[in-house]
Amino acid sequence: MITGQLKVVDKRHVESIKSGRTNRMTIIGHRGRGLKVGDELHIIYKVSHGRINLCEECLTKCDNPPDRVSQCKRYTNVFGNTTITKIEHVDLLHSTPEERNKWAQEDGFKGFENADDWYMTNYGEEWCFTPVTVVTWDKGPIAKRWKV
Repeated sequence: MITGQLKVVDKRHVESIKSGRTNRMTIIGHRGRGLKVGDELHIIYKVSHGRINLCEECLTKCDNPPDRVSQCKRYTNVFGNTTITKIEHVDLLHSTPEERNKWAQEDGFKGFENADDWYMTNYGEEWCFTPVTVVTWDKGPIAKRWKV
């Protein structure tokens, strides 16, 4: 049974998730009913403008013109399902610079400064003042599905 869904909204993370090379974790805000190790996670790519079935959010690029995407048989925005392997509750404000950099690099960024810029742009300047949950998943099933 799928317990959670993760929406990836940044195109820069698509290839690293498909390959399992670097990005196999993310942060989420604390939830009332939290996720736990062993839960099934459904990971999709969803650009944030709200429209669906657009070529720009398709993970299987093809040569069909964008106005024919509704008829495209190769369209998918689903990375796949995987299992949560680790859950950490993190207070970035009280973490050491080394811990912040390690977390940022594991999340697919060059370092904490790069991650901070991205999160401030997408979630506002207050993002790192709120404790977060770091979710790590098994990269195998997704990398195998995409055979990268």
